[in-house]
Amino acid sequence: MNEILSLDLYANVDIVKLTVPAVIYEGAFVALRKMGINSKTIYGDLAGLSKSIRMELNAYV
Repeated sequence: MNEILSLDLYANVDIVKLTVPAVIYEGAFVALRKMGINSKTIYGDLAGLSKSIRMELNAYV
């Protein structure tokens, strides 16, 4: 991954890694879902759609 990020294409891009504490993970997930932010909207591909559907199905179990 570092090789990819060192390309000139990403020279002016800042990357921030966020670590969500376990105690607020579920609440943050619910809040993002209510705002319409999920794997489908972030990635926009078939894999994101399938992950979003799987997460929704798990939310109702």
